[in-house]
Amino acid sequence: MKSNKEKAIFRSPVKNYLERYMKPNGTYHKLINEADAFFNIALKEYKKGKKEKDDKTIRQGAEKAWNAAVQATLALAVRKSKSLPRSYKAQFIFLNEFCNKNKAKINGSKLDLNFSAFAKFLHGECFYFGNYELFELDVYFNRVAQYIDIIKNFKHEL
Repeated sequence: MKSNKEKAIFRSPVKNYLERYMKPNGTYHKLINEADAFFNIALKEYKKGKKEKDDKTIRQGAEKAWNAAVQATLALAVRKSKSLPRSYKAQFIFLNEFCNKNKAKINGSKLDLNFSAFAKFLHGECFYFGNYELFELDVYFNRVAQYIDIIKNFKHEL
């Protein structure tokens, strides 16, 4: 018979992670709080960048808004599955399956499609390439806020 120490060595990192953090003050709460925190920082940076007409600050805000969506997605995944999606593709697949079962939408658009749009626009076009219009960012920031709220509201139904 293996000792607890020996058993711990052979556990998967994801299983250890989930066992350790599924408590009320654990992973779901940590991740959803991080999503909120990143979004609040993103919004402050975006507003500051718009006011000062500072492209770098605007782009940093967009990247943090994208990260807020990623953290919220991970929080939902922790609540709904036994494995944590480690890549954006795995997160999209998880969201697609979740949306097919739960019909979660933002203005008629499924969460998985919003997640992909956030990746493409906030992370790719805006942050990396500096290709954005402020009115587009206004829309995307609003959608990220809705995205996080929808995930928070699902916690009672999970």
